[in-house]
Amino acid sequence: MRKQVMAGLLGLAAFVAVGVSTTNVAQAAATVKINGATVYKKYLNIDTYYKTNKATKAKIFYDKVSSGQSGYSKTVTLPKGTIVASDLGKNSKFYFYENRLNYGLVNKYAKKGYVVGAHSYGVSVSPSSFKKISTPSYLPTWSYGNLYLGGASAAKKFYEYPCESEC
Repeated sequence: MRKQVMAGLLGLAAFVAVGVSTTNVAQAAATVKINGATVYKKYLNIDTYYKTNKATKAKIFYDKVSSGQSGYSKTVTLPKGTIVASDLGKNSKFYFYENRLNYGLVNKYAKKGYVVGAHSYGVSVSPSSFKKISTPSYLPTWSYGNLYLGGASAAKKFYEYPCESEC
């Protein structure tokens, strides 16, 4: 009986040690130090960029403004040279952030009361029409191009949350 209790305690200790070390590694991997400040990577622009090498058809999703529910999709033609951001690998379909496309392009197809999907992806069935490029020079390092009145301290306050586990 004593051996079983000891084995159980050793097993529990090992489980706790592995769990704690895994949590610390995961938390460290989720942050990066920039000028001495620790920043969560999920708020930084670490996307991969692609440029269309020919006019390409893509499906864009539109949400109803008042509800946030998907309303409809529209196939649009992305002109040659259009730059898109994606954090998803290529496969038989190419997914990209549609809410970062040129406003004039996506707004042209929006029905009254609808906007381009805030949390959805545009889809193209022609992955070969996209060529990987480096991050455009007009985007500051780590940034989506957002500008905040009040400088860096205003941006930092914007992203501060009272939680630790979800942030």
